[in-house]
Amino acid sequence: MLRRRRQILIALVVILIGAAIGFAVWLRKKAPPDAVRLLPEIEDGVFYLNLKPLRVAGILKKTDSQREAEYEQFVRETGFEFERDLDQAAFAVHGPGSAGGETRYSEIFVGRFDAARLEAYFKKLAKEVETYRDTAVYAVPHEGRTVRIAILGLDQVAVSNLGHAGPIHEIIDHYHSSAVPRGGPALVREHYRNVQLGSLAWFIGNVGKADVFRQPPKGLDIPMVGGLFGGSTVVASVRYTGAVHLKLEAFAPDKAEATNIRSNLQLLAAMITGAQGSTRPSDADVKAFFESIKVEQEKERVVLTATLPEGFLKKVLTQPPTEPMAAPAPEPEKKPTPKEKRRK
Repeated sequence: MLRRRRQILIALVVILIGAAIGFAVWLRKKAPPDAVRLLPEIEDGVFYLNLKPLRVAGILKKTDSQREAEYEQFVRETGFEFERDLDQAAFAVHGPGSAGGETRYSEIFVGRFDAARLEAYFKKLAKEVETYRDTAVYAVPHEGRTVRIAILGLDQVAVSNLGHAGPIHEIIDHYHSSAVPRGGPALVREHYRNVQLGSLAWFIGNVGKADVFRQPPKGLDIPMVGGLFGGSTVVASVRYTGAVHLKLEAFAPDKAEATNIRSNLQLLAAMITGAQGSTRPSDADVKAFFESIKVEQEKERVVLTATLPEGFLKKVLTQPPTEPMAAPAPEPEKKPTPKEKRRK
């Protein structure tokens, strides 16, 4: 009897351990990417980009375009090229209201880094090096701001250009407690379920509330998305399955505001389609893209979807080489008329 009870107890323990592992795996799949889970708490917006599948598919290729001198020096001293080595990036948008009057960012970069060369490069540029939880934080002056940089591990680097060290400290705290499941900022925890499964890029933001989405950057006279979406929260995602599937959801505070957003999006889609119709392109991929644009409303929720065929995507990413401008042909020499000859 005692032996049988022991066997039952062992079986229950094994089942519980298996269930716990299964639950952890399920949580992992439902949770946002690690880079996003490290971001500091934010109310304005979060953007995520996954470049690795595009690079593997051969869509994202290294260009031979001339680099700016500052970036060229960075590549030469660190050995890191964004086009070749960056796999993922996550950005927290700190709007003017939370960043002292202008938009700032906290970022997580995931890729292949040479930690020793990075440390030497940042140490050379830093005006100050702080140690927080055994992690070096490099304070680098850049364009009148202080950019704080922390190398978290072999494949992760954190950056923040806020005027204080709070966000970079929070990121380091999250990194050291990564064993505890965390769904990222509250904005992500609330709306990540609306991101398309397997999306290569997505954005979640309080577009109608944050000033950064309502006012254009200085010197630019452009309509901002905040004007289209009123007081809503927007979830936009891009999924690649050969074709590119775009999905944008706006969660409005009430049905009336949702109806207004739907009208704005339908008007925008009509303008784009109308422009396409006036040019009458013969390209089937371009035509298929415009015909795929749909705007739908369900109570306080508005959804815009569109599909970019693979051929359309390749045309966008593969720019034809710019042909050198031909020199103007010399004007033929004007011969004097018989009347002008007589005058001479």
